[in-house]
Amino acid sequence: MAKYLSNRVRNFNIGVSGITESDTVLTTIGNTDFTGKVDIDIGSGTSAFEIQGSVGQLFSVTNNLTSGSIFSVNDVSGIPSIDVDADGTILLAPYGVTEFVGVGITSPQQKLHLDAGTLLVTNTTAPQIRLSADNTDASDNDRTMLGQVTGANNFVNNSTINDTVLRGTSSGSILFGVGTSEKLRIASAGQLGLGGANYGTSGQVITSNGSSSAPTWEDANATTIIVADESTDTTCFPLFATNATGSISPKTGSNFAFNSNTGTLKLTSAGNAITINNTLVDIVDIGNDSGAFAINAGGNVNTMIVKSGGTERLQINSSGAEVTGVMTATTFSGSGSSLTDLTGASAATYGDGSNVAQIVVDANGRITGISNVAISGGGGGGGVTVQDEGNPLSTTATTLNFVGSGVVASGTGATKTITISGEGVASVTAADESSDTTCFPLFATSATGSVAAKTDASGLKYDSSNERLETTDVAVKGAVRYENSGSTERFEILYNETTDSLDFTYSAS
Repeated sequence: MAKYLSNRVRNFNIGVSGITESDTVLTTIGNTDFTGKVDIDIGSGTSAFEIQGSVGQLFSVTNNLTSGSIFSVNDVSGIPSIDVDADGTILLAPYGVTEFVGVGITSPQQKLHLDAGTLLVTNTTAPQIRLSADNTDASDNDRTMLGQVTGANNFVNNSTINDTVLRGTSSGSILFGVGTSEKLRIASAGQLGLGGANYGTSGQVITSNGSSSAPTWEDANATTIIVADESTDTTCFPLFATNATGSISPKTGSNFAFNSNTGTLKLTSAGNAITINNTLVDIVDIGNDSGAFAINAGGNVNTMIVKSGGTERLQINSSGAEVTGVMTATTFSGSGSSLTDLTGASAATYGDGSNVAQIVVDANGRITGISNVAISGGGGGGGVTVQDEGNPLSTTATTLNFVGSGVVASGTGATKTITISGEGVASVTAADESSDTTCFPLFATSATGSVAAKTDASGLKYDSSNERLETTDVAVKGAVRYENSGSTERFEILYNETTDSLDFTYSAS
């Protein structure tokens, strides 16, 4: 049975005689060699020190040291297996290379051996496990690390919360193996190695070799690709290449789509169009795929229909092309030989001085024939009848010649304009009509300009035989004067408005 030792000295002796309560005691139990305050030698016993109790703190070590070890448990050689330092550091098996710490196991095989349990590392700030070959190196660049990200950019750049990070040293590679054989490698520059430092060559791709073999680097196969049946996918986008050959990236766009369910290829955006630029003659070739862009209308109908707004505008069939509506063109080019059947016209000149070209058009607006028709009543000369005051000249004219500065003919088309102007005429040609006993004077409605000449044959006339101007009813207001050009005689008749009478005057020198 164990012996109980009080921590206070009373009036009894434990291996020492003649002590009091205030004396410092060197105490030994089962040992006469005093080397410490308390020495316990159990000999062949099973327990050197035993503390029993039911409540409270059963064992406590306290001292005032500021550095160094305050408590240790040593092995048989005196090397501490457990060492508690004054700064709070706890060392487990810190010195012996054969000292192992076991958790849940009685025979640990490594420095720390966990059995029948799970290792859990918890921390609100980036929980992690770090491995380092140098226990004095604090640089993250020389450590291998496994951690969980709790804040942006933890461990590596661009990491986000809840990412799991496996990071190697800055100068080494991360190797993945099976047994002792390396299967996959990530090198310091980001290279991906298969079965070691086998990074392939530029342009190669990783190719699967089946379920029983490892993948390998292979040259890209430009002749075949793996495709899948997507007959139920209503929207697919065709892939295009930026070059005719080489290892290039395929490209596509959402404005050009294929409905694999209906087999329809169409543009999806308004304003887009399919443009064909080609120097070949056959741009669209029905029934023949030799053209640059071939549309083969198959089946029993053998017809291609072009619609606008749901209405048929163009139909191409085995008989030819039919247009519904108006076909507008600025120019037509080609030999025109293919138009013979359409127009019923052969190469010739239609229309001349005796004939006009007669064109036949059917109900669809198509020209079906053209021929010469003789001009009736044309006299064969194609001339123009000229009339003088309504009386036709005896000979049909082929040329009209306008003479005189006041007559101008103009016009470059079929219509000619004849302009007769009296402006600028300062004199007229007069004839001697002394034998004509009765003439009628002409008067102008203005003193100048191009005005119409007028007369009044009933009231005023000139008798050339008597050299006399006669009037049947002339109202004279003002004066009538007669002067003899050969003398100074002058005779005047003046109308006096005051007295409403005529005054006569005569003078001569």
